[in-house]
Amino acid sequence: MEQDDLPFATILQHKPDLAELIVNDRVELDGDKVARVHHYLLQHFQLPIRLLVNRQHRFLFNYEGQQRFAAMPEIIATAFWAEHPLTELSCQVWLATPRPLPWNARVFSERQQALQWLSEGEALKAAG
Repeated sequence: MEQDDLPFATILQHKPDLAELIVNDRVELDGDKVARVHHYLLQHFQLPIRLLVNRQHRFLFNYEGQQRFAAMPEIIATAFWAEHPLTELSCQVWLATPRPLPWNARVFSERQQALQWLSEGEALKAAG
């Protein structure tokens, strides 16, 4: 598995079109950081992209970061791994927020379940 480090996050490549984003602890993902992640994904992954957002660390998306993250059409499925119940709840609230593009995303309490959903086609079926 390939791994690259950005100043604020690590990106793992599970498959040519399957990435895992691990944001460093106590980072605020603003629009610029989300744009850097987006650019990296477009440069290093096959389209369309499936993404696992690993919430093992405490970090947050500010409003601009949320809006930019939700407007990346090349990402067809996003799984959030949220080990802690409060993190899972915050992800669920965020997923319920209206956004400009359809949102094919789910929250999982187990990392392996999230990867399985992204890998086995269930995420692609949900993407339509």
